[in-house]
Amino acid sequence: MDNKILLYINIMSLIMNMWLIFISYKRNKLINLIYHFVFLFLVTGQSLNISINLQEDREVYYHSNRITGEGHLISSFFIFYCMVIFYLFEYLYKKRRPSKNIFNSSFKKNKQVNYSIPYYVVNWIVFFLMSFSMVALIGFNEIIDEGRPGGSGSTFLLIVLSLCIYPFIIKIINNSSINYKETTLFIGTFFITVLFSRMIAIFHLMMVVVAGYYSVYNKYRTPLSKYKKYFITVPIILVIFFFGFGTYRNLKNFNDASGLSFNELLGYIKEHPENTLFSIDVNYKLGIEGISGLSGLMTQFCENPFIKIDGGLSIFSAFITLIPSFFRGVLLPLQEFLLSLYWYKGSIVSSGIEASYVHFSFLGLLGYPVFLSWYFNSLNKKVSSKIYSGINLSSLTSYVLIIYGLLIIRGSSSACIFFIIANLVIAKFSTLIYIVFNNKSIPKNKSDSVINSNLHLKD
Repeated sequence: MDNKILLYINIMSLIMNMWLIFISYKRNKLINLIYHFVFLFLVTGQSLNISINLQEDREVYYHSNRITGEGHLISSFFIFYCMVIFYLFEYLYKKRRPSKNIFNSSFKKNKQVNYSIPYYVVNWIVFFLMSFSMVALIGFNEIIDEGRPGGSGSTFLLIVLSLCIYPFIIKIINNSSINYKETTLFIGTFFITVLFSRMIAIFHLMMVVVAGYYSVYNKYRTPLSKYKKYFITVPIILVIFFFGFGTYRNLKNFNDASGLSFNELLGYIKEHPENTLFSIDVNYKLGIEGISGLSGLMTQFCENPFIKIDGGLSIFSAFITLIPSFFRGVLLPLQEFLLSLYWYKGSIVSSGIEASYVHFSFLGLLGYPVFLSWYFNSLNKKVSSKIYSGINLSSLTSYVLIIYGLLIIRGSSSACIFFIIANLVIAKFSTLIYIVFNNKSIPKNKSDSVINSNLHLKD
């Protein structure tokens, strides 16, 4: 087949994806913008990269995924189908916006959230206990040197540690003054987290950004154009941090780069850019699995047509993973059996697109963009409507669902369910700690009735 058609389809999908980002930006839908951008980077971008490489070779390898032009053509049409569904939902969820200045004219500042000393003490105890436990479990040298340090129980400890970000986020959502106590706690939690998982650390930052934008204190519905300088600086900082730190960690694992000093590593990067995550080709081949898994599956299908599903049964392994590993022993055989039902082994970390096919074949692919579009559009609508009622559990859980829902694109189905449920439990527990140690319920925004009574809509 003429592989140029792959380029044409993927370039068209790329343009449509970029236009969706622009639409979200103009309509001030930060949640939609983030989801479309992540899809562009992980899925559409990788698909275009595969198409470019297939112009020169009959088949390419992305991890263990063998991909041919025929197989990738099906995946490319699927991405185009996703773009069409995304546009349809943008139209369905298009709604009238509140008058521009109603919040400036009628908003009354709500009661400030203040924390008691025992509340801070509990959070700092959790911080130090989880941090020291992870160092003792894994070892200080392993944490510094390994690319992905971890051990039995480390994920559980890392998730419990995320409890310490909520004092900071609760104040952001409730439009309260932030002092050095919760700021220091958040920064400390972030830096401990980044040693073990750059993804979770970035999720913490994204939760702060999304909560800050959608809070009334930051003038809810303020046009995203007023933050346009941050749309340039923040991604650059995140790319340097994510890929720079990842490159350093990965190079420490190369035999010919291990043991080098920092300056020597910089020199090595200049001489061997092919070994760094800053290389687009290397990054898409070894670091990202957005569409490569589905292209590998479609290659197998083209060569030997078959229908095979696990009916979503492998997803239930997530519920066993929720149990800390040191209590999980009796259920390990069941977990291994459930994981074995996931029959495709070409990817290291399967994407949501790949998983939808493994679970439900082509019906899963048809439903995937519909579910994803409904998911982030409904969350955007919910956050927009709930923001007037001040902080409550619904607000916290919404932000957990928004941020960790990105794993619908980035991670496997079981990983997505695991992280969402685990972090919802932590958010709930954080709320209970606030109530218990401050002897009060979370305050309501006193300006609700004023805002709602003055809410006029315009086209």
